[in-house]
Amino acid sequence: MLFILPSWNSIKLRLQISVGTSSGGTDIVNNTDLGNVTTYDFTSDLPENTTIYVSITPYNSVGDATGCSEDSFTTETIATVPSCTTLSSPSNGATNVSVSTSLSWNSISNADGYRISVGTSSGGTDIVNNTDLGNVTTYDFTSDLPENTTIYVSITPYNSVGDATGCSEDSFTTKQLQLSILYYLSSLNGN
Repeated sequence: MLFILPSWNSIKLRLQISVGTSSGGTDIVNNTDLGNVTTYDFTSDLPENTTIYVSITPYNSVGDATGCSEDSFTTETIATVPSCTTLSSPSNGATNVSVSTSLSWNSISNADGYRISVGTSSGGTDIVNNTDLGNVTTYDFTSDLPENTTIYVSITPYNSVGDATGCSEDSFTTKQLQLSILYYLSSLNGN
């Protein structure tokens, strides 16, 4: 028996598409008729870092095609600006902090690195001026901090998308050494 297949134009092939977040799912697109168009533009962004399942079913006046396979792909994870961090040592608001202290802060999971500024006034940079530390969460000062002084610390996490924004400034106050030395000297003199 000889079968003659009609040309594609004469059978008026059309397509239906279903898209979901699970195999056979239709939670994104539910059996939408594309007509004879071979592309589809989603009305909104697909969810990030998700496996997407796509079923395309050709049909004509005779009926739906059978045995069509389902395709899938995984969407990207969209990078975001890191969140702010906080000073963990010394703690924000601490008093009588050693002038030879070092700083440490909480790690932020999507940060590539940190920049710090340290000053003796709010927003100041007279001690450390926007120094890029890379991906470490500690800083050792090259010299002692001034005694009996409020120290202001700004830590800015960053990544390839940009810098954290709206981060608060932490502060602590160093202890006064001169009184201790004067007390020691006066005790030597018997006063």
